[in-house]
Amino acid sequence: MNPRESAATRWVHLNPSNVNLGLTLLAPICAVALLFTVDLPAWGRAVIAIAVFVVTLIDVYFVRQSNSRAIAALSLERREANAVGDAGATAGLDPGNIGEQQQKLVLRLRYRFPARVGGVTEVEALVLPRCYVSTYFTSISYLMPGDPAWRRWFPRVLPIWADAIDAEEFRRIRVLLKWR
Repeated sequence: MNPRESAATRWVHLNPSNVNLGLTLLAPICAVALLFTVDLPAWGRAVIAIAVFVVTLIDVYFVRQSNSRAIAALSLERREANAVGDAGATAGLDPGNIGEQQQKLVLRLRYRFPARVGGVTEVEALVLPRCYVSTYFTSISYLMPGDPAWRRWFPRVLPIWADAIDAEEFRRIRVLLKWR
């Protein structure tokens, strides 16, 4: 067991979302259907349809969590600001600038394919205040140690769909993000 890991660490396992997959497949179908309402030559429609098909294949690859940096599980926990300082400092941030609270949210991630990421199993990140929380979808904006300074304006985002995790865990994550 990692010395930083406490007995209270609750890992939430992420599954591929069927809602996300459905929306991912519905969008190109609508785009190709609208393509026939625009006056274009047949070769133009074919080029656009092929491009939409290729982009859809790539997107489905990411939605089904087959990419090398796919997340298998996550853990959210509150920590004191000075305990999070090392993660924020390596990302070029002062944790005090991210929010006024004394406690910060720390996101721990487990990769689905650690061998593809150079053998790294877990990584710790600092949760930013720009998270989106709703009933069916939540996104967590975060910075990892070693991220360049520009990540402050374009952070990493972990999307979580309601059908991808247990309902009670989804509620707990939403509460942690909403009322921090």
